[in-house]
Amino acid sequence: MNFSPLRDYLDLPSSIPYSHYRAYLARRRIRPRASAYEKFKSLLDAEFVISGFRLAEVVVKRRCRFQDYNYAAGESGIFALESGSPGDGGLPALPDARVSLAGDWGTGTDEAVSVARGILAFRPHFTIHLGDVYYVGDGSEIDSRCMDMPAESIPYSTAAWPRGSLGSFALNGDRQMHANGNGYFQKFLPTLGTSGSQGQINKRQAASFFCLRNEHWMLIAIDTGYNSAGYSSISQNAS
Repeated sequence: MNFSPLRDYLDLPSSIPYSHYRAYLARRRIRPRASAYEKFKSLLDAEFVISGFRLAEVVVKRRCRFQDYNYAAGESGIFALESGSPGDGGLPALPDARVSLAGDWGTGTDEAVSVARGILAFRPHFTIHLGDVYYVGDGSEIDSRCMDMPAESIPYSTAAWPRGSLGSFALNGDRQMHANGNGYFQKFLPTLGTSGSQGQINKRQAASFFCLRNEHWMLIAIDTGYNSAGYSSISQNAS
């Protein structure tokens, strides 16, 4: 299978324009270490102009709306950190649970797929993605690098974020906000939360923060990436 090369993600700063430029190069199958002539020639393509409009849209448009839980409807953002729940086969809930966490996973590389296989081999009840889908976390990258769905603009093999037997959760990250969070909030988030025996979501993760709790432990997840968008972050260069 033709996965995205891992070395293409080395020394990648967090500048929003540069992230969009690298996403453009990836769509054109032009390696970051290609010759200056090859990169310059790619700038003469009409697709580069379209990429420029995508970047301009990110800069001038508002971030995706920050979502909250519907507390009036009984949503709380607190989920049971247990390996079973009352009513599952008539057995009482157990306080123990296996949880797998991974961050900066959404690269669509062979290494990411290997990590996913390792997570599933652990047979976790819950999985948590700690954030960052590369390069900008837009809808096509979420599809291709998290949901195993082909994206016409990404010429690489797809990958699926591994799901726990009882649920899966994900945090926001600065990379997702390089596309104003639309991919994370509108595509990835609706697929997350606790799940039943058939994999259907029975208690959704409706916001980019949550808490997994039992009588001994609380795993508190906070969104620290939401402000990584707009004019204030356009020249950010932290790696």
